[in-house]
Order: sequence, then structure tokens, then C-alpha cells
Amino acid sequence: MSLRSLLRKERDWSRHRWATVAVVFLLVPAVFATGTMFFEHTVPENSPVAIVPENDSVSDDDLAIVRGSLTLISDPTVVRDSDRAFRQLDREETYAVVEVPPNLTSENATVTIDVYIHGGVTIYRLPSRAITTVLSTQLDSALPADVRAERTVVGADTPLSEYLLPTFLMIATMLVAFTYLPYTLAAESSVYDRLRVKTSIAQVVAAKLLFVTGLVVVALLAGYATGLAYGYTLEPLSPVAVLAYLLSFVALASLSTAVMFLTEFSNLGRIINVAVFFALVPLSNLAYPAGFFSPLSKAVARSNPLHYAMIVARSHLLKDVRVGLFADWLGWLVAWTAGCLVVLALSITYYERTQ
Repeated sequence: MSLRSLLRKERDWSRHRWATVAVVFLLVPAVFATGTMFFEHTVPENSPVAIVPENDSVSDDDLAIVRGSLTLISDPTVVRDSDRAFRQLDREETYAVVEVPPNLTSENATVTIDVYIHGGVTIYRLPSRAITTVLSTQLDSALPADVRAERTVVGADTPLSEYLLPTFLMIATMLVAFTYLPYTLAAESSVYDRLRVKTSIAQVVAAKLLFVTGLVVVALLAGYATGLAYGYTLEPLSPVAVLAYLLSFVALASLSTAVMFLTEFSNLGRIINVAVFFALVPLSNLAYPAGFFSPLSKAVARSNPLHYAMIVARSHLLKDVRVGLFADWLGWLVAWTAGCLVVLALSITYYERTQ
């Protein structure tokens, strides 16, 4: 065959698979190009910071002054209740608590502003130093009082390698949901029609999900054991952490499986799942604080269940947190997973009616 004939053959092949070609060469590049909108800077200019009064003597003006000095390098919010602010710190709803003393505007007064961060959020350690420096230099030069800022780490300092372990476990869980599971489904798709004589497709998929979920548990245990072998200071393996990973897997696996049924187990379905995987990693802020890159990335992360699942899992692996600290978030994750299972059931029904 001549080169011209071979090129014609490739053209005909692409014409019959136009949807796959369009996704790979048009949609995926457009999506990745759109993803650059989420990155505006390399410092956490929009990460939330809580400003709390040290006591009842702190005036609204004092709080407003401190809040104004932090607007360029964070997203500060005044929180009147100190206990509430530190609960937000534990839940990574805020990444620093700035405790404001009274008499900021008093002549000849010496005041100290305390900046609290959690040692378990390693990635925020360097930005917190910038916050402390800004408070010390700007307020001391602008106010009549002698103003100092001191940074205090709550909990043990976590090395970066330990901090990233829960994140990589989540990425591994996502990888199974979006690559391994769709591959096995596509490899076995030719026997589904025959299996419908003896059982239902829903039962076949349920069995596969249960089996792969068991494998994910083994993978989590292996990753945790490896971390211990490396000498990481991890908390005892919590059922809450495992539950956060498993809910994430079941939800994502349900969605990836639904995509495979809706695309009739074609290469298009696998490409879509891989694209979704690559999109979810940055959009979920699995490692970086919300608002680290841009206000848009913060808004997307805070509306993403995977972001909260990551916080729950990381907190229970790296911090000594109360069991009920994330009870509301776990409830949302259960509801999200149930909704994804409903989507999967509907996709199976659609497949059965159209095949």
C-alpha cells in the first residue's frame, strides 16, 4: 500500500471514531487550557485566616486594623469566638488564627499579636511566616504602640514527606477508580449480555465494586505500613480515615463506571475518565490550602466533596483529632456517594434498555 492509501485509511478510521478524536484533540486541550485560569499567583493570597480578639477589651477598630493589614496576603475574617476559630483551624476551614490584643492604638504600649498555625498543615508553614512579618513591620510602623507578632505552632510539626503521604494515598485511590476499574470493565464487556441470562448487570457491577474496594483497603494498609517503615509519625490507623478514602473511591468509581456504560465501554469512555482524573487532582486542592492559587480555585475546592474527604483523611492520619470533629462532613460524603451510586444505577438501566 502506498503512503496515500495508508493516510486515507487513517482518515477513514478517524471518521468512524470522530467522538474519540474530538475529545482527545479538541476537548482535552481546551479543558487543560481552561485549567490555567485557576492559577493566578504562587502565594496563598486568598487562603482564609481567622482574626479573634484576645479579650473583651479589644475594640472593633483594633480588629479592623489587623484585618486590613492582612487583606493583601490572605482572606481574613473576624471570628468573635476563639473556640470556634480554633475548631476551624483543626478542620482546615482556616489556616491561621490571629489573636489581637487590646491597646493597639495606645501611646507607649507594647503589644504582642499571636499567630497560631497547625503543625499538621506543613504546606502553610512558610506563608505563615510572611503573615507574621507583615503584622510586625506594617503595624509597628503605622501605629503608635510597639507592635510585635509571634508565630505559635499548634500540635507537632509534620515533615513534608509525612504531610504528602495521605495525599498520595488519595491519588492512588483515584487512579484505581478512573483507570484500573474502567479498563477491567471494558475488557469484560463482551460477556455482559451473556451474564444477563443468569444474573443482572447490576449484580455483576456490585460484585466488581465490592472486590476492588477490598483491594483499595489492601492498598491503603500497604501505604500506611510503608509510612511507618520509613519512620513517619502517623496516628493509629483510624476507621474514619479509611472511611473517607473508601467513600471517595466508591463515589468516583461509580461515576467512572457510569461513564463506561454510557459510552458503551469504548475508548472514549476511558479517555474521559483519565481526563476527569487529571482535572480533579488540582481542582480538589488535595495538598495545597484552599485559596493558595486564586479565588476561583478556592471556590471550586470548597464545593468539591473530594477536598473535604482529603482533609478528613489527612487530619486523622497526621493529627490527634476528636472522632466527631468531621461528623457533618462525613454525612455529606455519605450523601454524595449515595448520589453517585444512583447515577451508576441509572446508567446501567440506560445500557440495558439500549442494548
